[in-house]
Amino acid sequence: MSGLAPVAFLFAYDPATNPLNNNEWSFPLLEILHILGFALSIGTIAVVDLRLLGWGMKQSTPAQVLKGTANWSLAGIVAMLLTGPAIFSSDPRMYLFNQSFRFKVVVLLVAIVYNYTTRRWAALSGSSGGGATLAGGLVLLLAGLWLAFGTDGGLAVAGVAAALAGALSLALALSNRTPTAASFGTAQALVGGLSLLLWVSVVAGGIFIAFV
Repeated sequence: MSGLAPVAFLFAYDPATNPLNNNEWSFPLLEILHILGFALSIGTIAVVDLRLLGWGMKQSTPAQVLKGTANWSLAGIVAMLLTGPAIFSSDPRMYLFNQSFRFKVVVLLVAIVYNYTTRRWAALSGSSGGGATLAGGLVLLLAGLWLAFGTDGGLAVAGVAAALAGALSLALALSNRTPTAASFGTAQALVGGLSLLLWVSVVAGGIFIAFV
């Protein structure tokens, strides 16, 4: 925690001066919008992940499901990214020293990168995005290893999740198998399952913020 002291000092102000803490409705309303953003994004993302796993909406391909939900997912992600910093500003020192919050933020960033690289590539049956998958996988792997071995607590766990996502991304990007190969269905299932795990971890981290 001592390593975060200089950062916390930058936010050394009285939380009572924040407008969110001076109105009984502002913070709860912002929290509701934040949760709605999560519900919209994770809900629509989960629909695609389940289809990658071979469950539900079998009348549509993963690519069709992705194209039908992509805008809703993006809207939800934008909503939670806009409301999240505002909520953080209500008491930055508390959030900075909260292990669950730090875990949530790291896994959220991992999930977003993974979502728009590896998962998108898998849902589109590998027809495009190979370069993005390779770049995203390399970033996740290196960042994950750095966090896993250079930190402790929640950040180390988040680093392991990032490294796993990066390793899977690199394996898919470097694979020479064609999208129509039978083994690609297994790869899609792995991608969808890991995506679900990442987003569930984000939700779990958010829930435990109040208890850590």
